[in-house]
Amino acid sequence: MRWRLLVLLGGILLATLLIIGIGVYTFILDTEQRTWRQRQDEAAHYAAEVVSSFMRRTISSLNAVGLLDAEILATQPDLLNQLLEQNSALLEIVRLDDRGQVISGAYKDAPIIANQFTIPQSVWFQKGAHGELYLGSVEISATSRPYLIISVPAPDGGVVAARLLMNVLWDVVADLTFGETGQAYIVNQEGQIVAHTNVNIALDRTNLRDRPELEAIINASDEQSTHTYFNFANIEVVGVNRPVEGTAWVVVTEVPTAEVFATSQTALFLLGGGLVICGIVVMLVTGRFLGQLIIKPMERLRTGAVQIGRGDLTHQIDLTIKNEVGQVAQAFNTMVKQLHDREETLKQQREFLQQVIDINPHFIFAKDAEGRYVLANKAFTDAYRTSLEKLLGKTDQELNPNRELVEKYRRDELQVINTGQELRHDEEKVVTIRGEEAWRKTIKRPIFDKNGNVSQVLGVATDITDRKKAEEALEMARDQALEASRLKTQLLANVSHDLRTPLGGILGFSEMLQAGVFGDLTEEQLGAIGEIIDSTSQLLSFINNLLNQARIESGGVALKLAPFKARSLVTDTKSLFGPLAQTKGLALQSEVTEDVPKTLVGDIDWLRQMVSNLVGNAIKFTEQGEIRIRIFCPTENEWAIQVSDTGPGIPAEAEEYIFEAFRQVDGTVTREHGGSGLGLSIVKQLTIIMGGHITLDSEVGVGSRFTIYLPLQVNQEQYNGRQHNQQTHSPSH
Repeated sequence: MRWRLLVLLGGILLATLLIIGIGVYTFILDTEQRTWRQRQDEAAHYAAEVVSSFMRRTISSLNAVGLLDAEILATQPDLLNQLLEQNSALLEIVRLDDRGQVISGAYKDAPIIANQFTIPQSVWFQKGAHGELYLGSVEISATSRPYLIISVPAPDGGVVAARLLMNVLWDVVADLTFGETGQAYIVNQEGQIVAHTNVNIALDRTNLRDRPELEAIINASDEQSTHTYFNFANIEVVGVNRPVEGTAWVVVTEVPTAEVFATSQTALFLLGGGLVICGIVVMLVTGRFLGQLIIKPMERLRTGAVQIGRGDLTHQIDLTIKNEVGQVAQAFNTMVKQLHDREETLKQQREFLQQVIDINPHFIFAKDAEGRYVLANKAFTDAYRTSLEKLLGKTDQELNPNRELVEKYRRDELQVINTGQELRHDEEKVVTIRGEEAWRKTIKRPIFDKNGNVSQVLGVATDITDRKKAEEALEMARDQALEASRLKTQLLANVSHDLRTPLGGILGFSEMLQAGVFGDLTEEQLGAIGEIIDSTSQLLSFINNLLNQARIESGGVALKLAPFKARSLVTDTKSLFGPLAQTKGLALQSEVTEDVPKTLVGDIDWLRQMVSNLVGNAIKFTEQGEIRIRIFCPTENEWAIQVSDTGPGIPAEAEEYIFEAFRQVDGTVTREHGGSGLGLSIVKQLTIIMGGHITLDSEVGVGSRFTIYLPLQVNQEQYNGRQHNQQTHSPSH
């Protein structure tokens, strides 16, 4: 860590020093470039002014010759010689007419211009004849004297030509000094060097044709410019070009870049060395300072962090320094203490949670996505005959030898993980570790992480083995009860049938005796015969109810649907029970509302039996007041038979069992009003078979109201279905 920090700080320091060094170097380089450019500008300007002044004087002398009349020159041939003597730069001067004929001439070494045979065709003559200044290339005479031909136009259309000695220009260029290796030269419009600091270059007639710098030099004929390039000696130079006024020449000053940037290169070397030395010194000092102030404390901080990361939340980092590192250490100690406190709190909460689930008798467990246990309560670990420490991190494959059951558990868990939905098994047969068969009710629920993925599966299993055994026992008892009920029903049917035949005979012969078929009877005999008839009728009614109950429970009721009139049902009932009601002083009222269809569909015989049972009970229990029979339509799809009375009423607690067989309001076997206790049970069961339902509204001391609700239109198949359903679900007795 120390070296990384030192490298970081050294890098920052080096970058800072580098930026400063670059700034200083850039400043030195810019200053150096401007200084050299200024010196070259001054040299080029001086050379251009000197050459321009020299050429102006020379051209002025030639223009003066052009102004002289041809006769004057012919009569005074010494004028041109005098001009040559006055101008040391001229080697020869010739005055020509417009045809190229020599009018007059003078020379110092040889008549080179005058002796040319093709004067009219020469370039210098053509230029002058067209009114243009001509400056030729450097030539070498027979005496090895360098010259160039210059020509100017004369006012009369002729030409004045001269040979200009180049030594004068070369001396001017040679006098230009700037730097140790700086040089200057003059280039004409054709790229030839006409003058150079090094005379040999001019003598060699060096030409810059096809050189890249020539374009910049030619462009400089209009204005000054500066360029960096490789010259004809293949040396990188900084060149300044300046045009010579009045000519097509350009003065070029060049200094090698090695000399131009010598100072900046030295400065760069010194700066670089200084930066390196300074950086090393600063890094050493900084390293020692950081080692005491930051590095060592940070190392102790790191060591403490590693120890804490290994789980030692009691460790404290001992740093007494007051700087930022010390503050970090203090904050770290505070954080560790908080983590320790939270860990203790979490530990207590985990222990509390473990205790909570341990006292739960259900099997509670949790697994991760790979099927490893991460949570379990005591009931679960006891079932596996292991401890919680040995269970956690294990899979069912490692704990349960039943491979088939293990694979089923894993399939269920994968289904929960893949679907994210809860999975329930209300009844699941398992084999315990002891090899015993058991029944479980299992719920497995997904636990999602922060990304919405299932990370764990929570399971709760309830042992329902005892319940299953109880259900099996209950099922067996139910079957036995159903069999007993069947036998009871069969017995009742057989006994009732066997009793009904002799009772019918007794009742028949008694009525014949009462009618005097066998002779007249005394009053006392008639009274006895009446008691026999009443008792026999009651017994026969009881037997009929027993037979009906047996038929209903055995499914022997077959409804015969047929159209009937509602009023006939009421009329028949009133005719049957009217005398009995009148005997007790009760009014028997009836009503059929207008919304009831004139013709209904149903089994009229069973309907009479149902109404008779209700009216008979009402007359039996009512001492005064009235009995009312009402037929109406409560809805569009129903019709109802309602029987109400002004009897003693039925208590609320009796309403729960009033429709059970062999039960009356007082709930005893020996009852005050007599009867079998089957009437209401038969009415309710027949109502259900017919697809309806019966209600009771009663108030003690006011009276009771029984209402049978039946569907308006029902076919034979629906009745048969309800009959079968009633048989299947009828209570056992």
